[in-house]
Amino acid sequence: MALHNIHHLAVMEGDEVQGLITDRDINLVLDTNLGNPTSGVITVQDIMFEEPYIVDINESLLTVLDTLAKQHIGTALVTENGRLAGIFSTSDACRALAIRITKDPNTTFEPTPG
Repeated sequence: MALHNIHHLAVMEGDEVQGLITDRDINLVLDTNLGNPTSGVITVQDIMFEEPYIVDINESLLTVLDTLAKQHIGTALVTENGRLAGIFSTSDACRALAIRITKDPNTTFEPTPG
């Protein structure tokens, strides 16, 4: 994940979202200073968040931003016709705000993976 600058991964079973894993989740579970095991098998299911915030691609941006802020969530999984279409993060929200603030149509902020 670090190699490709990815911070969030949707956990899927077929086309169905099962959960979400973040780079922070992985770092926490592997941190031996927190009393976590240094050996043994740790599965995706052991560390995934099983109830991620999922929104339809046509959901209002304002609604998504409001929910992210009120629930202190950093990520929304975006679906289209019930299938995962992408991941919207607080970094994406900041990027959109920056574009809006500049009011410069030539300003581009490329999305970062993950």
